Amino acid sequence: MYILLVKRLESSWFSFKNTVENILNHHANALDKVNAFIERKVESEIEDNLSQEDEEDIEDSVSELQNTQQDEAPITLGKKNPVPLSAITNISKFKRHLEADVKKLQRLSENLSKFENDFNSGKAEDEKLNRLFELIREKQEKTDNKKVLVFTVFKDTAQYLYRELQK
Repeated sequence: MYILLVKRLESSWFSFKNTVENILNHHANALDKVNAFIERKVESEIEDNLSQEDEEDIEDSVSELQNTQQDEAPITLGKKNPVPLSAITNISKFKRHLEADVKKLQRLSENLSKFENDFNSGKAEDEKLNRLFELIREKQEKTDNKKVLVFTVFKDTAQYLYRELQK
């Protein structure tokens, strides 16, 4: 993940920001699933600890809840190779790590949003973009051929450059 983030940052701050937001959304979704899994597990343990007398008193509610839970699919993470959360041996540790990651990613996302606002209002500059503008101006001043071809690895960087070059 570190290499991915560094490559995105090298490409453009805009690409980096998009990737951070995607990872943040993914981690927040995973944390929601972990919380739902833990809640379901706690509810199941409470049901298992009911006495016979308690079960008779709330028999209808319990059977309805059990039927609902039996119909529910296991909670999984991942699309291509889904992993059931029940396979994670220390779910509380996994949850703590997710929470820490989400907190860091939120802070990073907030800082990137501040930069974006500053950039859009003219308070901050993109030095790599400015250098590209210089190179294009130099080329167009020296030759009759005004065409420029810019290569980039990431689609969102290409879209960002296109928007900025149009301005």
